[in-house]
Amino acid sequence: MMNRTAMRAVSALLIAAFAAAALGVTAMAAGYIGEDAAADVVMKHMGLEQGALEDMTVQLHESSKHPPIYEVQFLDGKLHARYLIDAKTGEILCYKAQPDRPKGENA
Repeated sequence: MMNRTAMRAVSALLIAAFAAAALGVTAMAAGYIGEDAAADVVMKHMGLEQGALEDMTVQLHESSKHPPIYEVQFLDGKLHARYLIDAKTGEILCYKAQPDRPKGENA
């Protein structure tokens, strides 16, 4: 039998899982390309194979003032890049890539 702390942890995980699933369904229902497709756009633009980068983040940004976009960022040890992708069309709206500075190096 689970103690109360374990039951609360399991409940919190289930709630988080349902919330994440609901957000994914909302994005799909809104006609967005999805996080994986946004990441693929960036990989293709950079000339990299799918899965070549491990340290990549993709976030959907929605606003009543601007069209929805995916912000895709990655750091591969040599390069730091940030892309803004149209969430509906997959078009690259803008990007910035620059050499990564080693830790301890001043700007």
